[in-house]
Amino acid sequence: MSQQRNTLCQHHNEEFLAIEKTESDKKEIKLCLRCLANGYKGNVVIIDKQIQNVQNMKTQLIQSRKEQIKINIDQLEDLIKNITTLKQFYDDEINKISKGVEEWIKKFENMRDLFEENINKQEVNDLQEFLNYINQFQSTQIKELSESKIDINKLLQQLKEPDILQACDKILINIQSFPQLFQEVTVEKESEKNKKVKLNIFCKEHQSNRIKFFDLWSEKISSRSLACDQCFDDYPSQNYKSVKFAHKQWNKIVQKQQQSMQNNLLNVKKTVYVMNQDMQQIQNSIKKSYENYFEKYITNYNQYELNVEKMKQEMNLPWELLKEDKLLKIVEDMNKSTNSDDPLLVQYTEQNDLVNQIMKDNFLSLQECTFNQIKKFNPLIQNQIFEQMTTQQKQNQPNNNLIEKIKEVPKNNSLQEEQNIRKITKTNFTYHLIKESSIKEQQQCNAMAFNKDCSIVLVGCNQQIQVFEFKQGMMKQTQILKKHENNVITLNFMKNSNQFISGSEKDGWIIIWSLNSINNQWVLQQKLKKHSVGIICLVLNENEDLFVSGDFDKKIIFWGKKNEWILEQTLDLGQRLYALSINEEQSRQIICSFETEIFILEFQQQKWIIQQKILVQQKAIRVSFISNNLFTVQSFQNDLLDIYEMENQLGYIKTRGIKVMRGQEEECLFFPSQYIKSKNLLVIKNCQYINLIKIKENRELIVENSIQYQTSKLYGSISDDGEYLITWDQVSKEIQIRKLQES
Repeated sequence: MSQQRNTLCQHHNEEFLAIEKTESDKKEIKLCLRCLANGYKGNVVIIDKQIQNVQNMKTQLIQSRKEQIKINIDQLEDLIKNITTLKQFYDDEINKISKGVEEWIKKFENMRDLFEENINKQEVNDLQEFLNYINQFQSTQIKELSESKIDINKLLQQLKEPDILQACDKILINIQSFPQLFQEVTVEKESEKNKKVKLNIFCKEHQSNRIKFFDLWSEKISSRSLACDQCFDDYPSQNYKSVKFAHKQWNKIVQKQQQSMQNNLLNVKKTVYVMNQDMQQIQNSIKKSYENYFEKYITNYNQYELNVEKMKQEMNLPWELLKEDKLLKIVEDMNKSTNSDDPLLVQYTEQNDLVNQIMKDNFLSLQECTFNQIKKFNPLIQNQIFEQMTTQQKQNQPNNNLIEKIKEVPKNNSLQEEQNIRKITKTNFTYHLIKESSIKEQQQCNAMAFNKDCSIVLVGCNQQIQVFEFKQGMMKQTQILKKHENNVITLNFMKNSNQFISGSEKDGWIIIWSLNSINNQWVLQQKLKKHSVGIICLVLNENEDLFVSGDFDKKIIFWGKKNEWILEQTLDLGQRLYALSINEEQSRQIICSFETEIFILEFQQQKWIIQQKILVQQKAIRVSFISNNLFTVQSFQNDLLDIYEMENQLGYIKTRGIKVMRGQEEECLFFPSQYIKSKNLLVIKNCQYINLIKIKENRELIVENSIQYQTSKLYGSISDDGEYLITWDQVSKEIQIRKLQES
């Protein structure tokens, strides 16, 4: 701890470690570690970290001031020397000017006296001759005066700006005040921030040229990912970005990664604190339980010990002192076959039973305490504990009490369903490949879609959209659409009209297509462009008067249908987006981003707002609403499908997960998950697997089957009725059709 702080947290009367400044009343809320451990949310600032930052700034400031003061003192000493020299210079120059002027004045006076003297001596006999004499005499004097005149302008110019004065000016400029010191630091940092990044790497294709550009948007690294000026000119279609831009973007990523690490560090700190508190609580409960039962046992034992001692005393009494009834009792005992048994056997049995009961009650109490702590874990951990304890039960046959209690873990308040991680069970529910329908396609097909009655199939092959007539699993190409300049990423059919929407990557174009009823050909109806980079995901609402598009430019745009489609709202989420989904009521949306956040949007007062942010351990890549209050999230390269449910006060929370097939290859984008309500079927890709998940009546999710491919570069879609599945993968390089087989 950097220093002692007397103020305590108002909630738990403990030393506060962090503060939160509220925007409404500008107050500071002091938070202790227990507040942070309880999941306190807000704009929290950790005190120790800020104190350390202040101390570092203070040390840096003191050192900077010392250095600047020393520089200023040296400059001032030089200034004093130069001022002394300058003073002497001015004294010398002024003396020169003064002497020159005095000499000139004397010459004027001598001229005046000489002129008067000669005028007085001259007799005026002839006026013209007298005037000629005066003019000649005056000319002679003026000539002498001109030859001896002082160059005042030159002397003043030297006096105005000598070299020594310029040196003084430079010294004064170099002397800095302390406020300027802060400004200089800021400017220096800004200049470092904006300085040009120069790489010492040269182009492989043009070996004399230095690398100046990066291709940031290609999925696969190639020889053109690093480019020089000539590459930039030779391949204008590439989306090159400058080294400075890439460096700036990478710095942002590093900053977010560091912030994420710091947040995770704080979360672990919270977890350790909570665990320590829980362990202390368990320890205290065990100690208290032990003390209570031990006190009860000791009390009974002491009474039993007194009875034993009393019986011993009675048995050791001399016979002379015994009365008749006692002697008769002795005779009776002697005649019994069990006369060697403990006379207090009943009390002994009671004591023994009491000890066993106390031990039993004590262990049950400890089990109850452990059970209460288990209930604090999330349902997934509870189930893992349950499975492990069940295994131990089979091996060691432990006490069943706690196992039975864990089986009775309270179900979700709204759904009352089992919180168990389900394993994959193979059934006859699968999609059978129609081999004769497969079509070879060398171009990468990122997007596919069926129309509402499965009579038309669209396939986005690079920049083209191939249109197929579809009958009973067989495809026949009828048209090729070539209006996109970059790869087609999204295709969405409208159900209430003969229209569909396509979106392409990198250029951000969205195109609305309509079917010409005369020639049965698809034509471009409207082009939309508000995204700056490229479309990554797009969803259409049920009324088909709104669709939502997400882009790598970190924006989500809401398009409304009037006479034509227009932009209605834009939200900048500050993160690149992966997937979208709208719930049944069309009132909420889920958005998963490139970062470890899931956004919940809600439609309020005629606009969409961010209602909730959910932090996740791994970035989510696919999301799908199952109902208004339940949705699934597939994380990046994870073999668990997370399930989130609505809690009235907490919003959506993760309640459990189910195990799905994943494979080992790295995951690829696209191929959004689809929920087919008519079949209660969720189709979701995970690396090189397509998992087929059934939603039971009690909202339990079970993986019925999975289809394995040889690559994760796998794209596809399922028809609205769930009867047909279309895919393209990079290994087979085929557009394949699979038909549902269910028994």
